[in-house]
Amino acid sequence: MNFVGNLLKSTLPLGTYKISVTALLVTLWFTVSAAKIAYTLANYRRDWIKRRGMSPAGLEVEHCLAKVVEKRDAGKICAVVSESIDSPCVFGIRRGMICLPTSDWKLKELEVILKHEYAHFRHHDMLLYLLTELFCGFFWWNPCCYLLKRCQNEILEFRADEVVTAGMKPSDARYYCMTLIKFAGVNRISASCFASSKLERRVVRIVGQPFPNRIKRICTILLFLFAMVMLALSFCVVPQPYYTADIGSLTLDGKCAAPLEFLQDGIGSYIISTKDGDIPFSEKEAIKLQNLFD
Repeated sequence: MNFVGNLLKSTLPLGTYKISVTALLVTLWFTVSAAKIAYTLANYRRDWIKRRGMSPAGLEVEHCLAKVVEKRDAGKICAVVSESIDSPCVFGIRRGMICLPTSDWKLKELEVILKHEYAHFRHHDMLLYLLTELFCGFFWWNPCCYLLKRCQNEILEFRADEVVTAGMKPSDARYYCMTLIKFAGVNRISASCFASSKLERRVVRIVGQPFPNRIKRICTILLFLFAMVMLALSFCVVPQPYYTADIGSLTLDGKCAAPLEFLQDGIGSYIISTKDGDIPFSEKEAIKLQNLFD
């Protein structure tokens, strides 16, 4: 900590001027952050314009989408098709578009895909994806942000899978997994692509035995208590800077004990030689003083 503090307080020559290391690092941080945030927003706008130019889906897709979408979201989401994409995905925050690749869809297959993508739109997952990208753009130097981004994408995919498979028969759940495998390995143009995230873990969660709600609540409570304990313990540790005692301010028996002249035989005879004269002291005081200066 002392090394980092000294480094941040140091300065670097810049021609006839000097610039502090702190100012240089903060300037670099905000410059790269501004560039990454601007790139993220421009990329989002470019993708939105690109998807608005896609062709509307056929009547069969629109009819199937109408059965999936809730009444409160009717008219807020539509389906488009394009040959430039390989995997279904959803795009948009206030108004959504489900983008489908050009294919001969089976009705059952189309229904589970639309349910999955509509689950992303209903839970405002695209807004979370965008906010996470902006967050990672601002804290680009922190590797934990990218770990957070990956974990969030997996959790959102797990939630969409649970919405689709809720109340499904085992045979229908296996069919949904086969649909996921069909689009595995294709190019992903969006974080919310149908087959994104770890496919193996998603399939295990779908066909495996889910955790009871009681176990989920217990795990949530334990995780919260652990976080609170760690927060409390963090206040028990206070980093201290390196400190050298001011020997000149020490006094002994009302006399100034600085500057001190320690001789090997001086400690042995329990006498301190100061500028005000010799001061005798007990063996106990000698041990304490010896430990102080050691």
